[in-house]
Amino acid sequence: DSSFDRFRPKQNVHACSRPIRFSSAMVPAPMNPLEALDLCLDIDGCVGAALGDHSSGLTLGAVGGVEREMLDAAVAAATKTLRGTFKVVADMESADQVDDLIINVGDRIHIACPVPAQHNGPGLFLYAVFDSTVTGLGLARKHLRSLADGLLV
Repeated sequence: DSSFDRFRPKQNVHACSRPIRFSSAMVPAPMNPLEALDLCLDIDGCVGAALGDHSSGLTLGAVGGVEREMLDAAVAAATKTLRGTFKVVADMESADQVDDLIINVGDRIHIACPVPAQHNGPGLFLYAVFDSTVTGLGLARKHLRSLADGLLV
């Protein structure tokens, strides 16, 4: 057992009990952070999601069957990794943006997806934990990016 075993949903939580509401042609509509977090749970295999601030490392909101303390710790750790990634991209003087950060731990996939600065979200990112036995990585990334692009703060 690793410390990430605590990210498993509680017994009475069914990660995939709700039908997914996404289509391949989905265009993000402007949404508030609570709507975005709730929609994260509609992605197949999502067991928890949070809105993080990579300036402070704080979790601004969280949903799902993942223990809040564990999600807070994961967001804080992702913050450090995102900061380093942003620094490397800036040092390379690249015009490219960081699309997402993917961390695979056991049968869990953790994805941190920065919110575009033009959407009033500088320093914010969506963080989601997926059950890899249920979710498809490509679709999870696509849907999380869509939610981040539609987020207005």
